[in-house]
Amino acid sequence: KNVIQASGGKVDRVLISGIMDNTFYSSIYIDRAGAETEMDARPSDSLCIAVKTGAKIYVSDQIYDKFEERELFEKKLKSDFYSMFLESINKNELKKA
Repeated sequence: KNVIQASGGKVDRVLISGIMDNTFYSSIYIDRAGAETEMDARPSDSLCIAVKTGAKIYVSDQIYDKFEERELFEKKLKSDFYSMFLESINKNELKKA
């Protein structure tokens, strides 16, 4: 987050873009003075950055359509997200809250 902001960029959105061999892939889209840059990132990093910056989070149709029961998929995604987010929280940040 700090590196992106220091370079004059703003996180526009995050896309969970694909899945292969049970591994999710994602991209962070950064806006720098109207020019968009796509950056590959681990989904856990992408989600945490999106939460910290207030950016929108999208899931590609490719992933969404792979799951027959979308409600189950959404529950799993939320569960995985919360787990990753809690693991990423710096204890010092938690004390500040």
